[in-house]
Order: sequence, then structure tokens, then C-alpha cells
Amino acid sequence: MLLSSTCSIQKKRSSVTNSITTNIWTARTQGMKLKRHIDATLGNGNLREVVRLPVGEDLSEWLAVNTVDFFNQVSLLYGTLMEFCTPATCPTMSAGPKYEYRWADGVKIRRPIEVSAPKYVEYLMDWIESQLDEESIFPQKLGN
Repeated sequence: MLLSSTCSIQKKRSSVTNSITTNIWTARTQGMKLKRHIDATLGNGNLREVVRLPVGEDLSEWLAVNTVDFFNQVSLLYGTLMEFCTPATCPTMSAGPKYEYRWADGVKIRRPIEVSAPKYVEYLMDWIESQLDEESIFPQKLGN
């Protein structure tokens, strides 16, 4: 049940983020130029070059494209790990024995609550997705 519900969450999230990514890349041909720049610099070993704003590009567009791409990569990575971290095997979201993370988004859940690590990640990914969908933060059309 958890796997199927997580898969449906990932499919929903994937379709939303794919839609955002598609809108960003297809809004104008400059999107493809950004994509080529990312592909050309990634893996060259020079992290400064990878994150540097290309000459003539809009900073907001560059940040939006890279933020959505990073979110998609993290989502894919988590998809490969989620079978190993279940509510039974990971009952709390923690960073070692001394630190426990509790979830609160300030809107739906105002006071921090204890949740399993998979539930925490689900809440977190949903929250990030809602931020990516927020027009005032990430406009859907390039050049705004």
C-alpha cells in the first residue's frame, strides 16, 4: 500500500514538475540554450562553471530552471531509496541519535509533529512542489 501510494504521489509530482519543466524549456528558444549550457558544463569537474550564470541570461530564469531540475533529480534519487526506508524501518526523521526533525509547514500543520522519515519526505516534497507551483515565486512564463 505504501509503495503504491508513494508511486502515485511520484507520478503526480512527476507530471506537475514535468509540466513546469516543459513550460520553462518551451516558453522560448532561450530555454534550450540554458539546457545546452547545463549539459555542457555538468560533469566537467569545474563546479564554479556549472553554477555560473551564462552571459546574457536572466538570473531568475536560470535559478528557476536549475531549481526545478534539482527537485526532479532529488525526487528520482528518493524513488530509488524509498523501499529501504519504511515507517517500520525509519520511524522518525533524524540526523543520528541526538537530532530529530519534526514537520510543520506553517499552513496545514502549524505545530511541529513527529512523523516517520518517509512521511516527512512526502510532506517535504509536497511543500517544495507547492512552492514551485507558486506563480509569485516561480513564474510559468520566461521573461516575466
